[in-house]
Amino acid sequence: VPRKLDAALGNAIEIGHRQEIKSLCERDRSALARLCRIALEGPGARDRLQAEGAAAAHQTQRNLPMLAALGNLATMLGLLGTVIGMVEAFQVIAQSGTGDARIVASGIFRALVTTAAGLGLGILALAAHALFARKAADLVVLLETRVTTVAEEVDRPNPAWSGERDSVELC
Repeated sequence: VPRKLDAALGNAIEIGHRQEIKSLCERDRSALARLCRIALEGPGARDRLQAEGAAAAHQTQRNLPMLAALGNLATMLGLLGTVIGMVEAFQVIAQSGTGDARIVASGIFRALVTTAAGLGLGILALAAHALFARKAADLVVLLETRVTTVAEEVDRPNPAWSGERDSVELC
């Protein structure tokens, strides 16, 4: 959703300049322009508009599950490192006894480092997921709102027209 296109479309819609809406959408290759071009075809293109809109929404959100999975996997790998480090520490205790804490410390250190790394990565990935999910949802709402406004503009009678309604040539 290019900001300049969105602002220009908003201005053209506000003044009811349909030719400008059409011209703006023909010059741009974004999802917003593509969906608006379909909306400009008129009421007969509503099913196609819904399908293309769903595809654009999916495209916007397609990598979010991977980011969520990365956050969860990083946390789990950190915990796995904790368990492995503690197992090693207890093996050392079993072999050498509990007399020297330095011998056990390396296993505990490894466990804590992997836990910190896994949790740190997991927190970052889940925070990024939350941020990008919100941004994707905002983009989808913006697309829906702007395209709906363009579709309503096509359906609205325009006194500048001679009375003909041609879905290909809007002005």
